[in-house]
Amino acid sequence: MSVSIFKNIICWHAPVAGALRVKVHRVLLRADLPFLVDVNVYLVGAGREWVLVDSGYGREGMVDIVEKEVQRIAGSVANLKGILVTHAHIDHFGGATVLKRKGCVRVMMHKVGAPMLEDFRRLAEKYFGMREEEERKYVNVFLKEICGASETRVDETLEDGSEVEVAGSVLRAVHTPGHSPCHVCFYDPDNRVLFSGDLIISERSTWIGYPSGDVGLYLDSVRRLSKLKIDVIYPAHGGVIDNPAEKIKEVIRHKEERLSEVYSLLKEKPRTIAEIAKIIYANVPWPRGRWLERAIKAYIVELEKRRRVRRVKEQPEVYEAI
Repeated sequence: MSVSIFKNIICWHAPVAGALRVKVHRVLLRADLPFLVDVNVYLVGAGREWVLVDSGYGREGMVDIVEKEVQRIAGSVANLKGILVTHAHIDHFGGATVLKRKGCVRVMMHKVGAPMLEDFRRLAEKYFGMREEEERKYVNVFLKEICGASETRVDETLEDGSEVEVAGSVLRAVHTPGHSPCHVCFYDPDNRVLFSGDLIISERSTWIGYPSGDVGLYLDSVRRLSKLKIDVIYPAHGGVIDNPAEKIKEVIRHKEERLSEVYSLLKEKPRTIAEIAKIIYANVPWPRGRWLERAIKAYIVELEKRRRVRRVKEQPEVYEAI
């Protein structure tokens, strides 16, 4: 396989005789509000066959950028076979709901995530444990008003091993739960390329939050990738990863170290989730505290499964090392 990089265009040539040259075009969508994050969208294909891997938020400016890049690179939105959504978090599916509403694309994602796009209240409850007023604000203010998303039907549901053909290459869905129950990576086995979504990102650690996040499943999913032949990883956040084997080892090591850190704090004395979060994430602005507490809860749940900690008080939740 030969790879060349020029600005945001990454081209690879499939080794199969007669295969079309497939391009990957990275569209970096910069966060325009302080509580949003930068996100990568990938336009993949050649000629008149293209797909988008993820779509960013549904904010008007971001969708405009995606549409302009599709026009510039693919020639027309009509040349999009669809949008492959890695998972049901707003920075990945928001734009897809807007483009779908305009009637110009098909949306594809794992079957576990499809109901979440059809009913945002279910997403708020099942993925983030929200109820009543918190749920209403999350759905109506954050998802719909701020992020520009709208509930939509998924056109094609994917399973582990589902394949999408584009311009002579195949993108295979690899179900990788942990960050979210419906998370999938998209793998091109011929060209040894992986679109990793949020499973592996280049610039920081992947957030895993209770109740839908599962640290044990996440580690299993990452270890599964180590069995694939991968030369390049295109993550949803940060730059291209050209040392996949080393990065996978680093990700596993970091999560195991975080588990050990939480355990060590509980060995010192029993603590609440909030107390642990304030120690571990001391340098993170505390308005994000609720989301960081959900991350600590996910680590504690995994330690409970490993029979290393136990709850000793219900309200507030207090845990101790065994």
